[in-house]
Amino acid sequence: MTGKALFRHGNHPRPGAKIIASMDPLNEPDEPDEPEQHPIPHPAGAGGVIASFRVLVVEDEPLVAMELAAVVEDAGHVVIGPASTCAQALELAASHAPHIALLDGNLNGERIDEVADILSAQGIAFGFVSGYGKEHLPASHGHRPMAAKPFLPFEIENLLRVLVSESRG
Repeated sequence: MTGKALFRHGNHPRPGAKIIASMDPLNEPDEPDEPEQHPIPHPAGAGGVIASFRVLVVEDEPLVAMELAAVVEDAGHVVIGPASTCAQALELAASHAPHIALLDGNLNGERIDEVADILSAQGIAFGFVSGYGKEHLPASHGHRPMAAKPFLPFEIENLLRVLVSESRG
């Protein structure tokens, strides 16, 4: 695995934590990631016991993306990304099969509608983490859960719990 690892405030992730893919926050090209050698099975299949979920993080602000990744990781899940553009989000979703996703509503002026529509069509539970109100998010996804920016870690943890529950059906 190549790429830049994301660690909050110089702390290393908890033992055993794994970041599947990481996009360079400066959007500089990175070497392609190796295919996942040992994919994580969907947690819902193990009699309800959660090992971890693969969580796609889509956020264009590097510091916010790092904080989201840290909260996801601290909650025991595996981070896919973060992606800072819709194209990166779609590429990571296709190559790493996330179970759930956290989406910013606006990526440097690029609306997230296409990513939300594709994730929805694939049955992937997702929520928004946005500084905009719900009225600025994709209208067809107004029912999706949302955490407002700025956020506290427990708000993202609660959002993750809702998405994990939705993902289990």
